[in-house]
Amino acid sequence: MTDSAAPTPAASGDAGAAGSSARLRFVHFATSRTQSGQFTAEVGFLTPEGARQTAKATGQSTPLRDYRIVGDAALKALQAAVGPDVHLELQGVKPVRAFDANVVIVSVLARMEGEDKPRRLVGCHLSEDDDPMRSTVVAILGATNRLLGNRIATR
Repeated sequence: MTDSAAPTPAASGDAGAAGSSARLRFVHFATSRTQSGQFTAEVGFLTPEGARQTAKATGQSTPLRDYRIVGDAALKALQAAVGPDVHLELQGVKPVRAFDANVVIVSVLARMEGEDKPRRLVGCHLSEDDDPMRSTVVAILGATNRLLGNRIATR
């Protein structure tokens, strides 16, 4: 699997959309699959400063592996947005059927600079009408929201 993250300048309309909120905004999601079975996911976030952070992950496609590739792309984009003092690692992604609905559950390990013990974060998203791959990104945002939101607000 290959990963990449690159900041790109925000379009003038995007920067205004960020407003004064000290939060990341989920602004881009795309996936593709080649005939040879390579799956690529690209995820983008807009920082409060108006910079767009986009990351891509690629790997061999399988039904469950695709979720992990999407999760890896989302974490790479988050990592680029918050900086090197936070290390995020995807522990797992699990699509499940519960209570007559499809749910995506993620587990993320967050290592903060200056802390001895990593934090285990869990997020989920109900994907009944949504694309379940997109729900992986939303579940990761749910898992990391409080931790990264506080980090962004205090920098």
